[in-house]
Amino acid sequence: QDVLSLRGHEDQVFAVAFSPEGSLLATGGETGVLRLWEIWSGEEVLRWKAHPYGITSLVFSRDGKTLVSASWDETIRAWDPATGRQLGVLRGHRGDVACVRLSPDGRTLASAGGDSTILFWNVADLGWDSKSKTEDVPSSRLEVLWKDLAGGDARRAHRAIDRLTRSSQVSLGFLREKLRLPPDPLCARIQAKVRDLDHSEFDVRERANKFLMQNGEEARPALMKALQDSPSPELRERATAILSVPHWPFQDFPNHLLGRQRAMRVLERVGTNEARALLKSVAESSPWSIEKRHALGALGRLDAQASVN
Repeated sequence: QDVLSLRGHEDQVFAVAFSPEGSLLATGGETGVLRLWEIWSGEEVLRWKAHPYGITSLVFSRDGKTLVSASWDETIRAWDPATGRQLGVLRGHRGDVACVRLSPDGRTLASAGGDSTILFWNVADLGWDSKSKTEDVPSSRLEVLWKDLAGGDARRAHRAIDRLTRSSQVSLGFLREKLRLPPDPLCARIQAKVRDLDHSEFDVRERANKFLMQNGEEARPALMKALQDSPSPELRERATAILSVPHWPFQDFPNHLLGRQRAMRVLERVGTNEARALLKSVAESSPWSIEKRHALGALGRLDAQASVN
């Protein structure tokens, strides 16, 4: 089943890599152009000429703040995926570099070349500085950046994530207010639509079915509860059918949560105690199961990084 197609390369694509949280996909091809895509929107958010010749392999660091590429040009290069800024270049192979991989703890980079050698690099000694330079963003700009986060232009949203990350001293307080939860009308609508699966009118049942299919991830808890409550044969059949359909993350993510999800990317990139506290608050209080899962995932990745460091 083809669940997502990304088109933009004008040449063969040789390498792909997902960021640790799965929100970004890096792709590289024959002309040495590196492209970065946001999975939720399916849009390209950044592209740059990374190598003069073809890109053969890509890998993200475990914190997602560094992207490493290998190429026919005999080099390995490190990049800041937020901006496309080059962080460093490694030379050592006498021929094409075919593959690069990072160890689970992120401390060692392994590269394999067409010269039949495998080289191991101590990442701490490479001098790659992936820390973003801090930036003071005027409070008047914060609302504009929030609109960019929640907007339909994925490129602008990607830039907004970077700016909010670099201005974390002011942005965290702002995001705390934005992530406060109003009453969620979607939860009430889902409950009503689940009841409508057993409505006496066929058209009402069909509309409810369509709505619940479109909100598959969020509707799952309500549908499972309905199946436990001795439902009618009609409701049981429809609820079971909806739950049996595979739902992919980028299909399930509702538009009204997109800005909030991008904000959680900011919190994960900042990674301070204050940012972690905000992620924990979202995980505990959000009425949306998909948002809870993403917040818990971010906390888990931050815990894993802390245990290694």
